Formats: sequence, C-alpha cells, structure tokens
Amino acid sequence: MNSINKKFYSTCKPSTNKLFKIKEEIFSIENFFIDFENAKKFLSNLNIWECDHYDLTTKSGLQSILPSSCGMYLFDSSSLKMHVKNLYLESMDVNFMYYRQKKKFDQVQSSNGTFDLPHHDHIDYPNSPKKYVFLVNLNDCPITTNFWSFNNRELMSDESYFKFIDEVNILYKQKKESIDVSEHLVMNKSITYQPNQALIYNASLLHNADIEKKYNLNFPRTTLRIFFSCTNITNFSKEKISYY
Repeated sequence: MNSINKKFYSTCKPSTNKLFKIKEEIFSIENFFIDFENAKKFLSNLNIWECDHYDLTTKSGLQSILPSSCGMYLFDSSSLKMHVKNLYLESMDVNFMYYRQKKKFDQVQSSNGTFDLPHHDHIDYPNSPKKYVFLVNLNDCPITTNFWSFNNRELMSDESYFKFIDEVNILYKQKKESIDVSEHLVMNKSITYQPNQALIYNASLLHNADIEKKYNLNFPRTTLRIFFSCTNITNFSKEKISYY
C-alpha cells in the first residue's frame, strides 16, 4: 500500500511569509506555498467527494477531505505558528465551487445564482473560542470573497440571521421570485486575493464566495480550506496589503 504523506509534505511546503491584517478579523498571507504549481497540482487532483444529504449540513459542491495532520503540518511549518494562540484544527479540505451551485435541504440560496445570500459558519458567542476560516487560492487567477453586514452588524453573535434566512426562504418559496433584502443586508467589502494567497477570517463574519459564470463542474473555483478555532490571533503586521 502506498501512502501519500510524503507526497503531501514534499509538494505542499508552506512559506514563512508574514501575516498581514486587512481589516478587523480578516488577515492574509501572500505566496503561502513555496512551490505553488506543485502544491496546486497535488491538492487539485485528490479524490473528490460530492457533498450530499448524509452530511447533515447545507454544505454543497465537491470536496477532497484531508486528515488533520496535514493542517497541523501547515500551521507548524508556516508563520501561523507564531500568530495563532491555542489552536484547535477542526477540518481541512479542498473545496470546489461553481456557478449556480445549489444548497441542500430545500434552501433556495445558490452560489451567485439568481438568488444568492451570504452566510456565516459560526456564532461568536461571548467568552468562547473564536473560529476562523483559512483559504488558499488554488486557481490561476484572482478570486473574491464578499463580506456583509446584517442590520449594521458584521460579526454574528446570536441566531438572528438564521431566523431571517428562514423567513426569506419561506417567502421565496411562496412567491418564486427574488426578494428585496437590501433593508437588512449591505455588502461592506469585497476582498480579491491572488493565486497562492491565503485569506483568514472570523467564521462569524457574514460572507459569500464571489463565483463568476466561468466556473462550472469541469472548471471549478478551487480553494484549500481549513476551519480552526483559537483564543486569538496576535503579532500580525499592520502593513497595508492590496485588496478591492
């Protein structure tokens, strides 16, 4: 039996480049992998799972699941080790997304389809560990993630947005047409990051992937994605990094 551990460690070596703060609770590392072409090739060609109803989530699309040891290697071998305090790695995968990708469990939102809404992956409860999303752009072109506010709040600290989404879903199913949510939702920032650039953000921030029409099942928007929790992120550089 051949293992792929050595292949991962040899092709996916991370750099020790600085962690930059873009804005509150959003960070970045440029040129994350030392050999981006080989890392991209290895990660993009792993066996792929299609998300289905047995996941018991509204997650959609396709993914390659990696063991937590791979994520710990990336954290221990990169500058993240000196910035992330009391790390707990929850999951690691390569995520493949495409235009008009449907959500599961009868949710009407799609990814940049005719009716798209942002989401958050966690609730920032007081006195609890913070949860973060770590993404590396594995495409040959820049990609964008949008960040939103709901009723003038960016960081979701309760279940009010979930209740709002449920109400919108019910209305949409009744009317079968787009619903104006602009009174409650405002896009605050679109952050564009380059190939091999990492984006790290608090999972309680409202966000969505900006998925262009060119992305389909044969040409998906591809990212390395890690979910982790920690007490805080410290000692980051305050130098300005380009974003749009």
